Amino acid sequence: MQTLKPFGFDAQIPWAWRVVLALVGLGVAGVTTWELRHALLQPGWWTVFFGAIILGAWSVGGQALWTAFLAESVSWRVEPGAIRLRRRSPFREVLEVIRARDIRAIEVTQSTLDPEDGKFHVAIHRTRGPVLRTPEHGTRDDASATAARLRALLMGPVGA
Repeated sequence: MQTLKPFGFDAQIPWAWRVVLALVGLGVAGVTTWELRHALLQPGWWTVFFGAIILGAWSVGGQALWTAFLAESVSWRVEPGAIRLRRRSPFREVLEVIRARDIRAIEVTQSTLDPEDGKFHVAIHRTRGPVLRTPEHGTRDDASATAARLRALLMGPVGA
């Protein structure tokens, strides 16, 4: 009988990308607020108009800041009978262990972001909790091979 080795995936957000997002967020929100501050400090009929512009800038810049500081990088480690998900952001780290008995089904699904691009995920349906999706695979065959490895490691003799 062939022994299956543990394997994993990484969906990391590089630190350089986080820094760029933070700078863009601060730039969009900060520069707009600084340049239009006089419209808020000297109230008049124009205050609402410029206030709406500043609010729009903060909604765009705030999203970039939110992503820079709170978006999670996820590392998958698939071992016999369990999947270990390590979620990290600059302010927290969470380790989640999903046992084979907590998995209802494993299937290959097409990417929902752009169905035309021909990318696929392996969807792991849990008995409780959200559906987990692996990082994208270039072809259905690659995703099917990953799904087969997942099934073998999780539902094999150790996970049964």
